[in-house]
Amino acid sequence: LLVVGLFVVGPLIARPVARVLGAPIARLRGLSGGLARENAMRNPKRTARTAAALVVGVALVAAITVFAASIKSSIRSIIGKQFTGDFVVATKSFGFGGLPSSLASELGGIDGVAAAAGVQIGGARIDGEDQAVTVIDPAVVAEVFDLGVVSGSIEDLDDAGILLSKDRSESTGLGVGDTVTAQFLDGSTHTLTVRGVYDKEELAGPFSITTSLYASTGADMFVFSIFLKLDDGASASTVESALETAIESYPMADLQSRQGYIDAQAASIDTFVNLIYGLLALAVIIAVFGIANTLSLSVYERTRELGLLRAVGATRGQVRAMIRWESVITALLGAVQGIVVGCVLGWAVVVALRDQGFKEFTLPLTTLVVVLVIAIVCGVVAAARPARRAARLDVLAAIHSE
Repeated sequence: LLVVGLFVVGPLIARPVARVLGAPIARLRGLSGGLARENAMRNPKRTARTAAALVVGVALVAAITVFAASIKSSIRSIIGKQFTGDFVVATKSFGFGGLPSSLASELGGIDGVAAAAGVQIGGARIDGEDQAVTVIDPAVVAEVFDLGVVSGSIEDLDDAGILLSKDRSESTGLGVGDTVTAQFLDGSTHTLTVRGVYDKEELAGPFSITTSLYASTGADMFVFSIFLKLDDGASASTVESALETAIESYPMADLQSRQGYIDAQAASIDTFVNLIYGLLALAVIIAVFGIANTLSLSVYERTRELGLLRAVGATRGQVRAMIRWESVITALLGAVQGIVVGCVLGWAVVVALRDQGFKEFTLPLTTLVVVLVIAIVCGVVAAARPARRAARLDVLAAIHSE
């Protein structure tokens, strides 16, 4: 609806926006810039329609850019606030298998390591619904994570207990001391007592149980990451060397610093975003052809006018520049509208995902400026053939044309 509305009011927007965008061009490029500005303004319907395809392409690019930047900021914020450790041994198994849970105990015994918490994601049917459960060691997890416990405690968690997120506690009406029924992969059923409620569920999920309880159900015990906290005063470089040595026999293990882990998680969406950029590049290319075709038609319609310009002293270079700058103004019109619309759409998506923990809205100004520059380049490229044709018109034949 937003895009359709923009198309409808496009001609009304085109004239004032072209006047503003063309003002610096008119001052800097003299007669050619001034004529380009007037040409873009005098037929706002044509200018708006020419820029329409670029509006859509740039809007989608800007929306994806804003969305990606906001998601990355949210991921950095979530992990930065909830992970209080110093190193992470992550897995490179891409979702298949993981690291043996015994590795956490091995790493925890290294000098300088205060706590090593392996985390696994398992499955269970809780109160009749299939759920993902986070499998943790309550003895050490509180030392590397700040989950914002609001009632009970993580340390009280045992094999007969379960931790709930605050949202899940409120939606089910369950609190500390209440019980839930959990059925695991081996078919065994357990009645678990709520031992605590935590506020920050982005990393821990809605349910958390002990490693020993999950192991008793016969499930494969592979952790996806081991989070480490160092002793106060411990040398990070010395401990890092010891950790590297300890994981040499585990080819799927990857030791990362706290900041490195945060950066890696934030960059996890880059592949998806780059794929979308590749698809949207086609839309921008189509928009460039649209501008070129419209300018070619405009040159044909203004053949006599261009002939008169040449007759009164305009040089071929000035005519080429006029067409080129008219194309740039049109491209800028589409790019500016597209960026504004894209930022609004990106903001809307981020707002829609707030319940999932993505609460940071970020405007990647540098990237948006790059998009604007690319739009200007597209305008210059689109104008190349029409400008050359306009400059090569036969003056006498053009003046006598209908």
